[in-house]
Amino acid sequence: MRLRTFLFKRAIHTIITLLVVLVLLFIIFRLMPGDPTRFFIEPGQTQDTRDRLLVKFGFRHWVDAPGDYREASISEADLPGAYLITINVVDEDGNTAELYATYNVRWQYASIKDDPLQVHGSVDPLLVNFLEDGGLEFFNEPMERLGTAVVGDTVTVYANLDGSPPSNVEVRANVTYISPTGATEDFMPDVLFTASGQRYSSGPITPDKAGHYDVAITARDLDGIESMTIHYAFAANLPNSQLLPFSLIADEGGIFTYPDEFNVASGRVSIAIVSDDAKILNTNKTVVATVVRPDAKVNVVDLYHPEVTAERNIFEQFWVYFTSMLQLDFGKSFFSQRPVWTEIQEKAPPTILLFGSALILQAVFGVLIGVLLAWRRGTRMELSAVVISLFFYSIPLFWFGIILIWAFAFQLGWFPFGGMVTPELASQGYPDIWAEITDIGAHMVLPLITLMMVGLAFTILLMRNSMLEVLGEDYITTAKAKGLSERKVMYKHAGRNAMLPVVTVIAMSVGSVVSGGVLTETIFSWPGMGFYLVQSTLQQDYPAVQGVFFLLAVMTILANVVADVLYAFMDPRVRL
Repeated sequence: MRLRTFLFKRAIHTIITLLVVLVLLFIIFRLMPGDPTRFFIEPGQTQDTRDRLLVKFGFRHWVDAPGDYREASISEADLPGAYLITINVVDEDGNTAELYATYNVRWQYASIKDDPLQVHGSVDPLLVNFLEDGGLEFFNEPMERLGTAVVGDTVTVYANLDGSPPSNVEVRANVTYISPTGATEDFMPDVLFTASGQRYSSGPITPDKAGHYDVAITARDLDGIESMTIHYAFAANLPNSQLLPFSLIADEGGIFTYPDEFNVASGRVSIAIVSDDAKILNTNKTVVATVVRPDAKVNVVDLYHPEVTAERNIFEQFWVYFTSMLQLDFGKSFFSQRPVWTEIQEKAPPTILLFGSALILQAVFGVLIGVLLAWRRGTRMELSAVVISLFFYSIPLFWFGIILIWAFAFQLGWFPFGGMVTPELASQGYPDIWAEITDIGAHMVLPLITLMMVGLAFTILLMRNSMLEVLGEDYITTAKAKGLSERKVMYKHAGRNAMLPVVTVIAMSVGSVVSGGVLTETIFSWPGMGFYLVQSTLQQDYPAVQGVFFLLAVMTILANVVADVLYAFMDPRVRL
């Protein structure tokens, strides 16, 4: 019953220790100098990606963006020309409205042949600098957007000649109306642009119907008789008075398109609209945009009211962190974009193989040699062994490993320089299992010797000192008086009790499977968790580093629990 109570208490202590470790790791991370979220910033990273990372690690949570606007991405917007967008809106009562917008890819227009003539179009009255608009502040504010005209308003189309165009250039345009059914009709068949430097303007264009207006702008070099034509489009919609029960929200921009800040092959369309009769749900088929590309390909996308991230308070951050860590959900590696837990599972077997072997050999030979040295105290063998042990215990581990590589890999060529397998053999496939074991064993010899010699030296010295203390106890004298054999007294009576501090050291060594293995695995390029930790740290891969450190803490805690349980079985006095 006392043993059961002891084990129950140790289980409670373990849980409390684990909670304390999680709290300390959380506090240390939040108290480090600078903004801890800087780990989530990398070149070329989109704001959406960073937001998802911040939500994943508990810094932020998703909330509805302010306002009523809805957005969607115009994917595959990589062809030069005009993208015609038709937006259909439905409210809960079944009221419908059809509105129009355009998106223009201008930056891909090239010059004609070797002539420096370059043209792109614009409709400046519809181009709005969002930061100066005074409207609603969006989370991702587009620096420039293309709005839509209102039927009856006047619009001026511009042709901008870039580079060093010839002096004798003529710019004309054909404006075509494209109806909601897709039918086309000439609206202004021949518009002569007037020049002002390298900028040409069309004069007033007054759309009289809702729909799309395609402007085919042709710039011609009159001297070289060469020309190029680009297609630029704008849209016109009915005023709010004719859209009832729907109305566009002017403060939120109404309808507009803008380039995607992080993806040059995409654009975005936004509409801010409400219905006076019923709510417009944020679900599929409620606000749908049909996009006709310049190559006549049609894409259909749903527009949703976007979500943005808001800061969590410190307690919410800890709860998300706490639950994720307990579930071993460390997120994805910034570098490989793979789950950290998956990568740790791949790195753990090589580490367990190397350090498990070293730990077993260190424990077995350390205990046996330590007992023997204590029993032969004062002999030349003991003195020599102590000197050698002190030498190996004192030398830096990384220096010893480099010496082994220089001597046995570089000079003698007996063993490989590093790694776990020979790449050529591994890629071609081993002929049998023994060939694979032999190859791994050859790569394992030098790192195993490095780890075992340093650890073995400490275990021998500790076991010897502990054994010397035990040999002075009264029960050892009693055992000798009983006539027990020297071997029985040495290993069964003295050795068992002297192993208690050694058990503690071995349990603590389990925690160094990662921390102590950083140097060894790095020196020998052993593909384990230590090498993985170094790489992740250099790459500022926070999820990977966090995951490895958490497992290191858990392994240390569990190792101490195992040591306490072994105490209880080895020495009944521990349970008193």
